[in-house]
Amino acid sequence: MIPHFTVRDMDALAATLKERHVPWLREPKDEGWDIEAFVADPDGYQWAFVAPSRQRAASR
Repeated sequence: MIPHFTVRDMDALAATLKERHVPWLREPKDEGWDIEAFVADPDGYQWAFVAPSRQRAASR
């Protein structure tokens, strides 16, 4: 089971994680319904971050 956290700004989160050299399992990808990204922490635990897709956010 991978914990998922909802974020408002995936671009800002991605920039912060890259600055801190957090290893990506999958960089942010817009799936159409949302943007998902997966990272690993120093202990090897996986974490997922989800944000509204750019298309969905633009329609609001």
